[in-house]
Amino acid sequence: MTSEDRAIQVWLEIIALMASTPMSWGGVVINTACAATIAAAIRAAIAAEREACALVCNAIADDKLAHFKGHSPHAPNNDHRADTYTEGESSGAELCAIGIRARKETS
Repeated sequence: MTSEDRAIQVWLEIIALMASTPMSWGGVVINTACAATIAAAIRAAIAAEREACALVCNAIADDKLAHFKGHSPHAPNNDHRADTYTEGESSGAELCAIGIRARKETS
């Protein structure tokens, strides 16, 4: 069971607990189609959050690479220009973004 499947199962259980009768909520029966819609919404929210996190890593990678290369907005004479540590920070952030995006296939 993936982390998405676990999240969906928890939400469906919460909905069932909130219901006055099993698998109904506010008089609306949570049928298979409704459960599928809820599951799709949860998957979309998880995917959007995952992508937002990966974009933060990409922004860090781009900024560190600009430091390394001495590109704008960083002055060509900045202390981090051609610094292998700064280049490594860029590579690490990029690997982080790749790893975050890969979770949708392995989680």
